[in-house]
Amino acid sequence: MDEWLIRKPVKREVAEMESQKGSTAGDVNNKRKIDENESANFQFLGMDEWLIRKPIKREVAEMESQKGSTAGDVNNKRKIDENETANFQLSNRRKVIRKYDIDYLKFGFTWNGDHKDPRPLCVICYEILANESMRPNKLLRHIETKHMDLKCKPLQFFGSKLKELNASQCVLSHFTNVNEKAMHASYLISLRIAQSGQPHTIGESLVLPSIKDAVRVLFGDTYLKEIELIPLSNDTVARRIEDMAKWVEDQLINRVKGSKFFSLQLDESTDIQGLSQLIVFNRFVWNSKLHEDILFCEPIIRGTGEEIFETLDVYVKSKELDWRNCVGICTDGARGMCGKNSGVVTRVLKQSPNASWTHCSIHREALVSKTISDDLKNVLNTAVKIINFIKKMKFCDKNIWIVNPFQSYVVATGISTKPDEELID
Repeated sequence: MDEWLIRKPVKREVAEMESQKGSTAGDVNNKRKIDENESANFQFLGMDEWLIRKPIKREVAEMESQKGSTAGDVNNKRKIDENETANFQLSNRRKVIRKYDIDYLKFGFTWNGDHKDPRPLCVICYEILANESMRPNKLLRHIETKHMDLKCKPLQFFGSKLKELNASQCVLSHFTNVNEKAMHASYLISLRIAQSGQPHTIGESLVLPSIKDAVRVLFGDTYLKEIELIPLSNDTVARRIEDMAKWVEDQLINRVKGSKFFSLQLDESTDIQGLSQLIVFNRFVWNSKLHEDILFCEPIIRGTGEEIFETLDVYVKSKELDWRNCVGICTDGARGMCGKNSGVVTRVLKQSPNASWTHCSIHREALVSKTISDDLKNVLNTAVKIINFIKKMKFCDKNIWIVNPFQSYVVATGISTKPDEELID
């Protein structure tokens, strides 16, 4: 009789029937299959389907997932709020800083670090614990687990260990100060070696033994150990010179950046090994005064205008200098420098339109003086002698700029007339 009764459809069946309205023939077949499955399930379940059953948790979750706000979002939000509240309470919790007590020495501990946050330091193994371990029970546990044989030692034993620790720290501090002084001396000696142009090996082979001999004679053998700490090997001197050169370059670049304008002077020359070198000088304003210094020296291969400009441009951009602040460039008359199309000057003027080019006239005069006639060459040589003579006279004791040999005071003052005669001749 169960099949003759009219059973009430469940919610799932109603949803399926509504979704199957207006479907095609394929949907009809699907509905037929669903009805067959439901009939089989009805026969299997019996009278259970007549009851209005309570939706299971999975169905509730599916129904709520189709709404704007699900129960999962609410739970997640609730968990986030709880975590934020816990973190806020934890951050507001006051941190307890434990102080060191002199009685902790009987456990073999002193303190290390800042007064505001002291940390226990074991005088036996030199282990540093956290501030939270500044408790008698935790300090006692350390000595029981790691130094069980020293647990029953008297207070005088740990006091002697503390004195040894303080003495070792003083020795370490003194050794650090000695190393700093030795490094300072190494830099000074390396600077002397670089200024004299001597090989780097002279520091270890000549300078250091000479210092040791002088100290041994003047002060005995007391300070010889400290003198031996000065590093002056070949590689060490090379590193010291590179460090000082890098520091000088950084200071020069900072001054050029601080100047509103700067100018460049560059020339290509050959060193003693026959290699081409590009030398660049710069002029800038520092502390309201005009300064001039060498900017860099780089090797070049072909010496073309393109290569010279690329070398200069790469250096300027690597040091973050602004081409627009360059107001002048000085070169010689070589084709690679002042060529109309691909010369260095043409390329620089494209980068800095406000710059002006100045020709190095001294270089041109030096070239012309080699091909002039003998008469003009004699005149120039005479002018050079006069100029050199006037330069020497400014160092005279009487500060006489030029001497007239026909004056009577020349003989009276005892000044020799030989330079005057040379000047007249």
